[in-house]
Amino acid sequence: MDYWMLTAWICAGLLAILCWLPEPARDHLLERLPSPFDDLLDDWLQRGLVLVLLMSLSVPVAFALSSPGVIVAADSPAESGGTATATSPSPTSSATETTAPPQPSRPSLSGRVVTRANNKLTPIAGATVTFGDSHAVTDDQGRFSVVAPPTSGRTLLLRVTHNEYVTSFVRGDDARLTGTGAIEMTPRRRIVVLAAGAKMESGDVRRALEQQLQSNDIALLADDGIRDKILQELYRYQEGRALYDQRTLQKVGSFHGATHGVFWSIDHGPGALEFEVRLVNFATTDVEQTVSVRLASEDQFRSGASYVADLLLAKLTTVGILTPQDGARTGHWLSVEGFALLRPKTWTLWLSVVPDGNTRHYPQHHITAQNDGAWYASAVYVGPEEKVVRPTGYRIYAVYANPELTNAIQRYIDGGSNSGLDLNSCGPQQCAVLGHVNVVRLDTADREPTGRAEASGPAR
Repeated sequence: MDYWMLTAWICAGLLAILCWLPEPARDHLLERLPSPFDDLLDDWLQRGLVLVLLMSLSVPVAFALSSPGVIVAADSPAESGGTATATSPSPTSSATETTAPPQPSRPSLSGRVVTRANNKLTPIAGATVTFGDSHAVTDDQGRFSVVAPPTSGRTLLLRVTHNEYVTSFVRGDDARLTGTGAIEMTPRRRIVVLAAGAKMESGDVRRALEQQLQSNDIALLADDGIRDKILQELYRYQEGRALYDQRTLQKVGSFHGATHGVFWSIDHGPGALEFEVRLVNFATTDVEQTVSVRLASEDQFRSGASYVADLLLAKLTTVGILTPQDGARTGHWLSVEGFALLRPKTWTLWLSVVPDGNTRHYPQHHITAQNDGAWYASAVYVGPEEKVVRPTGYRIYAVYANPELTNAIQRYIDGGSNSGLDLNSCGPQQCAVLGHVNVVRLDTADREPTGRAEASGPAR
């Protein structure tokens, strides 16, 4: 195609030059052409046949321009409603067209999202389901369908989010994604922070509690108007009792959308101040959790508020290990993946390994969860470096530790000791030993990991 276009334009240009040259110069050039071509060309020029020739040359040029020997991209099927077509290359074209190999089809996964209310399952509409690069929104029946991400050798987590519910996580190979069962979501607590007594009201304390409790898993009702209306109702029916007393709460008709109250109080004891926080369920009128801390002076109110808020979250937090599955077989190391909800902000999440028949913990990694609570450790070492030829059981724990215990764990790791730590004796103000999975180590062809999670300790 390019050769014929170039030839046509060169011929047309030369003839145009001859036609427009002054007569002496044109005669000089014609004299140099062999006979009879000089007389023939001169006759054409005299008769104006050059213009006809130029017009005839425009035909192959136009043909060459309108018939390229390359693939012509049609509108995409999504835009045109049809299938893209292509023309065959010109026989004279030297370019060789190559097509990408067809990509393997990715399976579709479907499921249903529900919530449990009054012991009855109700579908959740409008929940966002994310699985790798695929997204879907549940319909009125709570149903969804997503495309599985490309195979990466790692079982990815599917996330379900909704602004009224706590995020749910399931493995990509969960049976609930094949039409069996349903994914249940728990409503987010809608919390209002209140002073337990009128004389205790302090904006600094309240704001410190709200700031520490704010998360993706809790909805805070921080509007002053709503809080004042709830307090007016509580004072109306208090009758000398505590504001969170069950008899008081039962008489309040509306809590303006709040599901829970965080009631704080300060008791002036001998030589110290007792800062106490209660989480109260407005629907059941039950006190679900109580935490407290002793303060030396009123100057510690704000820091004490942050401290007790994290103590409360440490009692509420949920940590799940989804990979590996319970009972999985492993070599010297394995990847661990899961989620953490209602996370205390100043506490640190650790992964710890405990051998069967041993009560001491061997912490290895501290975990930084993503904003939605998902976390991943690329390599957790299980047992000694030497090969294990007989099945040996281990438990992998998730442990939340307060700042003081976190420093102690880091010192243990940095020291290179292999004696383990007694985390089971820690009180609730120091740590929360949460979910675990059982694994069996049996080395067949041990591998070396491609990367390790941050702050890993010595191989166990």
